[in-house]
Amino acid sequence: MPPLCSIITVTYNAAAALRKTMESVAALTFTGFEWIVVDGASKDETLVLLTQFAEQHPHIHVRWVSEKDRGIYDAMNKGINLAQGRWVCLMNAGDVFHSPQALSQIFAEGSPTADVIYGNYHILYPYGFAKAKHTPAAPPPLWQGMVINHQSLLIKIEWAQRFPYRLDSIAADYIQLATMLTHGAVFQHVDIFIADYEDGGQSSQRKERYLIDCRNTALQLFPEKTAEIRQHFAKALANNRRDEQLKRWLPESWFYGLMRLKSRLF
Repeated sequence: MPPLCSIITVTYNAAAALRKTMESVAALTFTGFEWIVVDGASKDETLVLLTQFAEQHPHIHVRWVSEKDRGIYDAMNKGINLAQGRWVCLMNAGDVFHSPQALSQIFAEGSPTADVIYGNYHILYPYGFAKAKHTPAAPPPLWQGMVINHQSLLIKIEWAQRFPYRLDSIAADYIQLATMLTHGAVFQHVDIFIADYEDGGQSSQRKERYLIDCRNTALQLFPEKTAEIRQHFAKALANNRRDEQLKRWLPESWFYGLMRLKSRLF
């Protein structure tokens, strides 16, 4: 019997981070899943860890490939093409489920009828600072950019395969979801925390480029919102440039202390 959900993890020379994701997957109370790991031909102990995991957890159907790829989105597409589940969940190395019950809560009443299911998440920053992000009700206002998060959503396999991640943009996760929405995909919001992930991924390291790609895509897909899009992203870009300046001027601990204070006040 095919699994209901395929959890896909992309990794490259990140054995320590993969171990966290591995432990999170092993702790899940939901059992109707497979775990697919797409490794970019790592030189560390990644394959040893995966072999040990398969031996220690024979009840979990885990598969992996280890070969060179053209980057994170190419690897994510590979995982989607290997998936046998009705739903796919992208949980890359270092990402974890917020609780062992996360998937059980989503599938408590069987397979949902929406095309994309999304929930809340936590961003984990240095110095013990975690920011809770409550996502908006469905349909999400994607003209504002990535107001949801790829770690905290599930996509029906046919939609994920119909709209693969583009390899020419660092905002391919946003482009995929915004394109799905404009092509009629039904989005469902669940008010639970699905995932926790550490700040520092590709989009946060090159956030200005990410925001610009999101803005340009939004202008193409939501032309009726042109004025609002330009205003929204002008503010987002200005805020990002301010934060980047603060990062350069302040000691790291001070900067994240300031971010913690800001999250409590606003």
